[in-house]
Amino acid sequence: MANCFSVIWRGCLWTNDKIHNDILMKRIFIKLFQGLLALLGIAVATSCDGILGGMVCAYGTPTMDYTVQGKVVNADKGALKGIKVKPLRSDINGGIDSTYTDGSGNFIIAQKRTVGFGEAVSLVIEDEAGIYRTDTVNVKLVKVKDGDNKWYNGAYEAKDAVITMKEK
Repeated sequence: MANCFSVIWRGCLWTNDKIHNDILMKRIFIKLFQGLLALLGIAVATSCDGILGGMVCAYGTPTMDYTVQGKVVNADKGALKGIKVKPLRSDINGGIDSTYTDGSGNFIIAQKRTVGFGEAVSLVIEDEAGIYRTDTVNVKLVKVKDGDNKWYNGAYEAKDAVITMKEK
C-alpha cells in the first residue's frame, strides 16, 4: 500500500483512506475487547468480513439435551433399589442432577449440558448403604433430534442402559 505511514503485522496501520482507517480501528477495538472478555472467562466469536468490515458478534456456549434411562443391578442381575445415580459433570441448571433407583432398579436422568464430551455421558453410581463400590460408568448416547445449527446441538438419549455394581 503506497500511502502507509507505518507497517505492522499484516499490512498498514494507518493510511490516508478514511474507510480503511475506520475498519482497522474497529478490528483493533474488537481484538482488545475479545482479550478483555477472555480474561473474564467469556468466550466470544466474531467475524469481520465484508467490504466495509461489517461485524457479527456472538457469545455463548453450545448446549445439548440428553436423557439416560437405565437399570442398576448386582452381579446376579438382581435389581438394586435406592442406588444414587448422578452425572459426573453437571454444569447447567435445568434438569435432574441426581436420582435414586426405584424398587425395580430403574432410573432416569435428564439434563441440558454444554457440548464437549462427545456422544457419551459419565454417570457416578453410588450405594449410600455401603454394600457396593461407588463406580463411574460411561453410557453411549444416540442423537434423536437435530439442533438449530447455532448454539443448540440437539437431543441425545440412552435407553435400557444396564449398570452392574460390584460388592466391596
